[in-house]
Amino acid sequence: MLYEEILKNGFCTAESTEGMSEDVWLDKRRAGIGGSDSGAILNMNRFATPLSVYIAKKNLLDSDLNKNNQSIKWGKMAEAAIRKGLADDLNLQIETAPVMFKSVKNPFMLADLDGVIFVPEAREINGKTVKGIGGLEIKTATSRNTEFGSDEIPDSYYCQVQHYMAVTGLDWFVLCVLIDKADGRIYTVPRNDDFIINSLIPAEKSFWNDYVLAEVMPAPTGNEYESKIVDGVYKECAAEVELPEEVSLLCDEYNLAAQEEKAAGEKKEIIKEKIKIAIMKASPTADVEKQKIIAKAGGAKISWNKQVRKIADTDKLKKSGLFDEYCKESASLVMRITAEKKAAGAADVF
Repeated sequence: MLYEEILKNGFCTAESTEGMSEDVWLDKRRAGIGGSDSGAILNMNRFATPLSVYIAKKNLLDSDLNKNNQSIKWGKMAEAAIRKGLADDLNLQIETAPVMFKSVKNPFMLADLDGVIFVPEAREINGKTVKGIGGLEIKTATSRNTEFGSDEIPDSYYCQVQHYMAVTGLDWFVLCVLIDKADGRIYTVPRNDDFIINSLIPAEKSFWNDYVLAEVMPAPTGNEYESKIVDGVYKECAAEVELPEEVSLLCDEYNLAAQEEKAAGEKKEIIKEKIKIAIMKASPTADVEKQKIIAKAGGAKISWNKQVRKIADTDKLKKSGLFDEYCKESASLVMRITAEKKAAGAADVF
């Protein structure tokens, strides 16, 4: 099989994943860093962070939150069809790689490839000349949530394929993405040794040694997806908890940030009102209720128009008895931090 050719260069070893259960595969993935982790570790993935990767590696999530994601499940089911279609379109040999590769030099670096491509004679694929053995990564995406351009891929995917090349020693990768189930695109990504040696491997090595092995949780980044994952970390504790004194400093920082955020919001509203007044002075006959107003000031472009939003009349729905039938509940974890109030006159007592 083609994947056996990869092993001949001595960069990596491989363990068969054929017949391996998903639970066992996940356990092995947690024992190292995979390609999909690399972008998060380098802070180049807007959907994941070093902290979320750490939580996954330490298996800190509640089992109910660790169940199969349906989009991932269906994406994997589509891989076989995409792989065959790409092989037919390119008229090339493309095979699966039913193994988990492990770097010889950095054993914590793992790689699961979606395919291996063989190009017998030098040829161009998407503007890049390739030859010999290369790797394949398959993605599915939607146009509403994608960063794929005509010759540009998301940073996290660039990190992912460079990670795979670091593990396997391959010189090129083809990234095939199916957008909205109809728009198929291919990108050829050459190996970038400067990025691999000076950025990728040092960052992954530091993350593995300084955080995972040392059992030190990375600092949070404030990423909204990270926050949801942190909320899902399962910990049993008493209803009332006494925290270390230093946490009170964090509470003070939080309240100060909240005050600054409020002040910034008020400042934004004041500025908006000043801009509106400037527009009305410049065009006293303009009617924003009837038309969209476009204003320019230096390099800034300002649009001001009426937007109509329809919302349900909950009072009428309740009176009709339909509210309970059609309402949808949503639950979220809410944290409130308040400053401790001092007793009246306490500041005057010496």
